[in-house]
Amino acid sequence: MMQLENIGFYFSKEEQLEINQFIDSKHELKNITVAHQRKLYISAIKLYLLYLDIYHESKNINTSLKNKLFNEENFNIFSGFVLEEFQASISRKSILINLVNTIFKIIPEKYFTKSSTFKINKYYLENIDKYKKIRRNIPEIYQSKPVTTIEGHVYFLNLTEVYELYGKNHQEKLYNALIRIAKKTKKTTFSRIITNTNQLYNTLFKICRNIDELSYKIRPDNSFQTMYDVYLLMLLNNIEKNYSLINFHQRWTAIVDTFYKLTEYNHFPKPDIDILRPVFKNSKLKTHHLVKSGEIINDKLLFEIPLHLKDDQAKEEIIIRINSTIDKTYEIVNLNISENYYKYKKYQENIKNSFSKIEQGNSRNAIIQYIENMHNNDQTKIKDNHLKTIRENIFLTDYEVLYPLLTKLVLEHPQITASWLIEWKLYENNKLFGYIKTDQVSYIISHKHRKRKKSLQKILLNTESIKVVEQIIELTQNNRSILKKLSDPNWEYMLLIKNSILQIPKRIIKIDNPSTFADRFFLYEIFKRHIDIKKLSETETSFVNELYKNFTLTKLRATVAVKIFLDTNSITIMSEALGHETLDHRLINTYLPEPLWDFFSNRWIRIFQNQIIFESMKDSELIFNAMDINEDNIEEFLRNHKIENLPKYLESISKEKTNNINNHFDLGIFLISVPLLQLLLGIINLNLSGKINNTFKKWLESSNFIISQIKLSLDPNNRGTSLYIDQEIQEMYKLALMNPLNLSDKLK
Repeated sequence: MMQLENIGFYFSKEEQLEINQFIDSKHELKNITVAHQRKLYISAIKLYLLYLDIYHESKNINTSLKNKLFNEENFNIFSGFVLEEFQASISRKSILINLVNTIFKIIPEKYFTKSSTFKINKYYLENIDKYKKIRRNIPEIYQSKPVTTIEGHVYFLNLTEVYELYGKNHQEKLYNALIRIAKKTKKTTFSRIITNTNQLYNTLFKICRNIDELSYKIRPDNSFQTMYDVYLLMLLNNIEKNYSLINFHQRWTAIVDTFYKLTEYNHFPKPDIDILRPVFKNSKLKTHHLVKSGEIINDKLLFEIPLHLKDDQAKEEIIIRINSTIDKTYEIVNLNISENYYKYKKYQENIKNSFSKIEQGNSRNAIIQYIENMHNNDQTKIKDNHLKTIRENIFLTDYEVLYPLLTKLVLEHPQITASWLIEWKLYENNKLFGYIKTDQVSYIISHKHRKRKKSLQKILLNTESIKVVEQIIELTQNNRSILKKLSDPNWEYMLLIKNSILQIPKRIIKIDNPSTFADRFFLYEIFKRHIDIKKLSETETSFVNELYKNFTLTKLRATVAVKIFLDTNSITIMSEALGHETLDHRLINTYLPEPLWDFFSNRWIRIFQNQIIFESMKDSELIFNAMDINEDNIEEFLRNHKIENLPKYLESISKEKTNNINNHFDLGIFLISVPLLQLLLGIINLNLSGKINNTFKKWLESSNFIISQIKLSLDPNNRGTSLYIDQEIQEMYKLALMNPLNLSDKLK
């Protein structure tokens, strides 16, 4: 089968331009400016042209669009072609067929289905039969090629242009490489690899117009220059469109990674010279900043704090917004959870009472019959005039019902990620697996993809999260029973949904969030319900609407993590709450807004300095001249901050680090400054000859170690390989580099 989403690949840019010009030339179509409507019309025209190319050997835009080539009989066969050959929902195919008729005015619209359920009606069934009588094999060039990812998701690839320009052998070679990559790759990662591959080939098409040119250009001795040409073409295109250069260079690095991935699978030969990955210097060395209305904003959290605010203003704003955001999220999900559970219990009660509150008759019988048939997936007897009544009286555990429960689970346990939820199984090999309950404690268990071999993660539940998990199990029980009867292996998974009375249940394979435009509208009811029931003021409504537009479970995790940091003042506890096995100080940059981290780090330093001064000068009359604390506040300061035993959350770190220090080595501490870095750089740059003494040897080793760590921290290709080096030290290093010391002259 062919894929509707791939239809654009069958047409060159010139042909797509002609299609747009045709739409603009038609009086009744030229006013279609809404993007998604125009896109539908373009897709409909492409279907029409594709059919003509396959069955009438005419893909010429001018001839096919400007001359009426279809009569009613041809159009009927075209309808059968679309319904039979393309993989998409009946509703989508029906809409596109109708649009072709709207554009070319071929037959009366009375034949088309008006049913909101878009079932195959008698007219369509007749057309499918007509098409099958003249059906021929679809040329290989148009066939989508399936690949399957590690979790079983099937992608359909369109390699038409690769086939047309570089031939069948090269297409097959690329396809086989992508099959092998997909088998070892997660769905989301593979999606990015496909995007990168498409971008790479779309540019290669401009440089290499046939297989001979491509073979020459990607030889090991030529591929560096070829990829540099690709880079320049993509860069020029980016500049012309006034897109972000920062984002472009991040995308380019990903494209180069994909190129090397294809070399690993022998699709391209490995280059003799490493492909360039230019780093576009960014004033913010952080991964979660975006530009909005001219302001740099941290986008990791559920709310936006412009970075132009003073630190103390930003700190106060962050603390207020974090607390209010989490409180409001709890309110919203608790209300939805209780509302949904009430409806579910009411539905169970109605089943027991045979829906006695509904007047005896056909509608009541239809509901009861539907419930009986549902477990066998036998819905053929549902009549259109009963659909509305059934929808109104059947409780479905759909995505909208589960999303508030998942949200509350993340609020209680921020170590839970989207991939963890997707992989969560209630059963494994017919045995209870994902929820373990004993007399004392309860756990949930799943896999976290990023942890690789150590992916199994066990989470200890609290009172609230036990209720959430047990409610999820109860609400999905009906869906689980249906899938089990159908021998569908997905019955073992925890998160099962049924979005329509006409669909069978399915496993959740992607966590959709309100912040994604495509998913925003069907999840809005969760937030709107809170606004309506609570009768919120205009200000409160605005706050909830902003929350809903930014809301994702990933951002919720980050927001809860920052609250944990505020409550404990501990990066370690925050790291543990997020499920990280080891403390990675890059979490500071990833999760904590800069003003907040700067405020606390500066505050801790000043408190510690004042503690040392007090202990050193407590018998001196000049003590208050040296401290930031006056005589009136000294007792409160000592009560809150006097040097004594380490806090519990630091004790574990201290013990761990002490146990790990090798007794054969002395611990060296360097107080970093610009002059020291100048000295260390000067030592490294010395031209040494002859024997050096042991003291100088230690300085040389220390210099190499410190400078190498700073260099690694600045290299985006080596993130995670250095010690944590904060931005202040990096800036001092850059200043030292610009002002080098010449130690050779001083040592003469």
